[in-house]
Amino acid sequence: MIEQLVALGLSRAEAAFYVAVLTLGTPSVAQASKEAKITRTNGYEISGRLIQRGLLSHIPSRSNTSARGRPGAFIRANSPETLRSQWEVEGKVLDDVLPQLHAIAHKKSMVPRVRFFEGALGIKAALFETLDWGNELYGIFSMQDLLEIPGRDEMGEYIAGRRDNGVWLNVIRSRERDEPSGWPSDPDDFRLMRYAPSGEVFTMTTIIADSAVCVISSRNENFAMMIESEEYATTQRSLWDVLWQASSEEKDSVK
Repeated sequence: MIEQLVALGLSRAEAAFYVAVLTLGTPSVAQASKEAKITRTNGYEISGRLIQRGLLSHIPSRSNTSARGRPGAFIRANSPETLRSQWEVEGKVLDDVLPQLHAIAHKKSMVPRVRFFEGALGIKAALFETLDWGNELYGIFSMQDLLEIPGRDEMGEYIAGRRDNGVWLNVIRSRERDEPSGWPSDPDDFRLMRYAPSGEVFTMTTIIADSAVCVISSRNENFAMMIESEEYATTQRSLWDVLWQASSEEKDSVK
């Protein structure tokens, strides 16, 4: 029972003291402290907090003071339903404050942030981070370079990750730097693919989401860069849309 009360927001000592008062009925603070196995000094502090929270009530004694000069009083536990009422009130407060907290977090997230990742491990980390960017991505891929770094196995893992997470990839690739056997449009792999116009050759890969862009270089420069900026992502998406309209579906590109 103590653990459940702690989960509701009481400290372990508060929970033990509250259960002690429930058990004893109308004890003095000293009696409840002894039952809860805490010091009497802590008992007075805890009883004050629990009275303030509405979980205990103060029952004045017939004498004015105790032998130690403290107010002579007994305490009694209020109905355990008080916990439910308090939780409901706190839940309403949380409902009110959550939109404000989200607004603050959103404002903070609007501050552009740039991160660099070096080497094959860094490139893989950046690539796989895009799996958490939502359920639709827009990409310009250089397949030959991706199969070198991060590598063929890693790209297989990435495709499996998109499939498992239900992340669609709308991707433009250069036929000149494409993998002859692989990765056409496939609904089972959540992929829609087009070929860029002839002569448009990309040696870098770009992945675009609503508020972030990931750029992956070839082996020559061996880095990835993550740009978290709504404006930059929106601009890159607009440029991607123009290129997508100029690109051809697979069946049209082999004429």
